[in-house]
Amino acid sequence: MQRLHFIFLSLVVDLGYVLDGTDDYGSVSCSQFQSGNNPLTMEVWFRWSGNGTNTNNMLFGYGNDTGPNLVPLITVTSNLVQFQFGSSSGIVNSSTIQTNTWYHTVATYNLSSNQIYLNGSLQNTTSYSSAAIELSGSNGQTAGIGCLFSMHGNVSGGPTRYGTFNGNISLVKYYNRALTAAEIQQNFNALRGRFGI
Repeated sequence: MQRLHFIFLSLVVDLGYVLDGTDDYGSVSCSQFQSGNNPLTMEVWFRWSGNGTNTNNMLFGYGNDTGPNLVPLITVTSNLVQFQFGSSSGIVNSSTIQTNTWYHTVATYNLSSNQIYLNGSLQNTTSYSSAAIELSGSNGQTAGIGCLFSMHGNVSGGPTRYGTFNGNISLVKYYNRALTAAEIQQNFNALRGRFGI
């Protein structure tokens, strides 16, 4: 089991790690992250290798997972990148992705809607205004990279956590505001050459 720990510097984590889809994960304190009903952006560069030991392919998530509206998380489900606030609250999906291909995904919440971007382009948006993120409890104080720290854990060994990720997660960013479409495009263009896109 490869357990990765990271410290956010300006809320950016540069990883470049391969996660085995079984029990590898990263973690970082989410004490500087938004709680309650506040805008946010989550950004990840990743390459998915297909399902590992389970189909819950978690990219990035945080919050006390005790009910709907509490946990912003990005996953890969059925060849789609998905953003939601737990229990399918405010769920929004990208177009279909391929395995073993690098992607840049960005999820935003702006107090009235959730949006998901893929490689700098808006994929979908859905009306949503009910975020109630909790940073309390043993599961709510640590953000998961390649997992979600959750009382509903389905991964054995180590702390209670839900889901795994099978593939590469190279760069994770978190913002305490909703980025604009122009800012998201700029972030994609700045690094796309590094990932051969």
